[in-house]
Amino acid sequence: MQSTVKDVALKFGIHAEAVTPASNSGFSGAEVWRISADQGKQYSVKRLANMTEDHLAWIHRVLLHTIVCDCDFVPSPQRTKDGMSFHTDGDSLWEVCTWVPGEADFETNPSDKRLSHAMKSLAKFHQSAAQVNFDFRPSDGVRARLDGLMNLKETVKSLHISSKATVDTYPTLNSLLLQLKQIPSQKRKSLADKLSKFAGQTLPLQPVIRDLWHDHLLFSGEQLTGLVDFDAMQMDSISLDLTRCLGSIVPNKFDRWKFALQAYSSVRPIQPAELELIGLLDPINIVLSSMNWIKWIVVEKRQFENPMAVESRLKMLKDRMSQLWLT
Repeated sequence: MQSTVKDVALKFGIHAEAVTPASNSGFSGAEVWRISADQGKQYSVKRLANMTEDHLAWIHRVLLHTIVCDCDFVPSPQRTKDGMSFHTDGDSLWEVCTWVPGEADFETNPSDKRLSHAMKSLAKFHQSAAQVNFDFRPSDGVRARLDGLMNLKETVKSLHISSKATVDTYPTLNSLLLQLKQIPSQKRKSLADKLSKFAGQTLPLQPVIRDLWHDHLLFSGEQLTGLVDFDAMQMDSISLDLTRCLGSIVPNKFDRWKFALQAYSSVRPIQPAELELIGLLDPINIVLSSMNWIKWIVVEKRQFENPMAVESRLKMLKDRMSQLWLT
């Protein structure tokens, strides 16, 4: 595979001197390598899964514009010798971006300075990305979550974990499914009723990352120096990014949520409807994320390169469900 990665890098005019698999390739199915080139320059090479050329080109347009707007924590997509921001070999799409520095270590090294800088950086990114595309219409993300809530009871009823190998690999799976089955009907209905008012509401929409969780925020010292993994980017409400991010890096610490949102608002004001949606989406995300993980593992039988990382995610969801639902 190293020779393939080096061949791809050459398409972008980069002579790779060393190739190493990236430690954080995420759960999307994409594969990532870190390459070292001449003059100490470093890049990421990614083979993308389930991505169209048009969508990847749009993502790259957004990233390149935010970089022009001084978002230096965003990886810069490189151009091939033909002027394209990606390479296709018929079976796969490939991108090469600058390697952004930092470690995803907020969990082990949290601080208000780090949280504030991350939120202000995200606000700056959102402001810049909105200059590429901006619209007013109902949110597809809200609609999808409402559909998920409406179908939750029947979906959970159909889920059964019978494979011993699955339970051995993911010990938390059974207890997470039990938690889903024990969610009171009135709580599920209350969430659906509250969310339904947003389903048809016109909201400000723009490019948002959508998969903004702990491991995609990289820090050096007290500053955010890298945002990574934009494969899930779509047009939607900034509420999706803020809820997903804060639910991952400061779960259940709602005094830190208030602090973080104030820091964000100092750069990019949050509209009242967006703020209301942020508070509503957090418990919904926990429920639907739990359901999705169980479906992916049990029904779709997806295979993940790092089962321990998946099990860690399942434990986090179980802990968050315990605090939000079973108290």
